[in-house]
Amino acid sequence: MGLPGVVVESSVIEERPDRVVEEHRALLDAAVRSLQRRFSDVDIESDVVRSSPLNALLGHAERAALIVIGTHHQGVLAGGLTGAVAQDLLWRARCPVLIVPEQASTTDRPDA
Repeated sequence: MGLPGVVVESSVIEERPDRVVEEHRALLDAAVRSLQRRFSDVDIESDVVRSSPLNALLGHAERAALIVIGTHHQGVLAGGLTGAVAQDLLWRARCPVLIVPEQASTTDRPDA
């Protein structure tokens, strides 16, 4: 058994048609399959949530050991490296939060 992981997709528009939700689910499932091929020691599940990104992530934070979030927006923390969701997670999550900037690459690691 590998390490557990959850990939969350959220939607601020709670009244999205089922067709759009299913399209999001299909894209998320494809991303999870790609992650599972690269990281076979991590058990990954996906969750499509009709909520704000912050609330969706906080809902999973209660049972998480770590939240990993990507960011591409400019914020005021850490020299402008975080967006609003990442900033709020840093303050409100009850577990550590790892923020990965958009420019991050695994090619910087010799074992990647």
